[in-house]
Amino acid sequence: MVLLVVAVVLGLVYTKRTGTTVALPLWSATPSASPSASQPSDTPTDSGSPTSSDTPSAGTPTSGATAIPPKVAPVVVGWQTVEGREFVAFDVPPDWKIEAPSVLTGFETSGGPHQTVIMHNPATYGRGACSGASSTYRAKAGFVSPKGQPAGTAARNISAQWATVAGVKADGSRSPVGPTRLSTVRIAGGSITANVATTVLTVTEPGDCPAPTMSFTAVSFDVKGQVVVFMLYGDQGVADALPQNVATTIISSLRPI
Repeated sequence: MVLLVVAVVLGLVYTKRTGTTVALPLWSATPSASPSASQPSDTPTDSGSPTSSDTPSAGTPTSGATAIPPKVAPVVVGWQTVEGREFVAFDVPPDWKIEAPSVLTGFETSGGPHQTVIMHNPATYGRGACSGASSTYRAKAGFVSPKGQPAGTAARNISAQWATVAGVKADGSRSPVGPTRLSTVRIAGGSITANVATTVLTVTEPGDCPAPTMSFTAVSFDVKGQVVVFMLYGDQGVADALPQNVATTIISSLRPI
């Protein structure tokens, strides 16, 4: 598995490298394992074509891109807003890094058939989590292209796909992926019902910043006929993993802008 972080600037690809709520089964209560060390590669868009990369539990904005202050006020007091190109936003705590709009991030297989998963408008939690290295992190959130999938099934399919791609080892074998758990949640102040899907990866080829498991939670919903997919993934079973209540609040803050 390869972790991708790509900056797209003026159409060019540069350097290496997603109201009231219900309880969400975002994270596994029992430890298992985090993705393996990534190898360089590339990808410019949500399509799956090649471009650039770095290390799991890792990610750095490329080509010197800097974050742009949001124009939309947060709904969670004291947090900051991440705006997606879908005209949908979510909030993250002040210790998260909101990446520049030009940054794409995700995973690419380094063995077996080529597969790529990509998110846009990402935000990062726990940068420098291991040994102070800026390329390491504990969680990321952003938006994913549904590629024509309906809101009813997009969350389930994309959650499982991300966990599967992240778990492919250099020799093409796969780390164990658990069943995808499904639920619903009310977002946008309770005005939208969203589908939630969580898949847990047990990583058997840990990288530079290992954790026993990773959790991949996708949220899909319709906004004025547009299918939106939000992805939140991160390490589990480590002391600095993203807390469950924070993950739940991030998802419940999703809303059209």
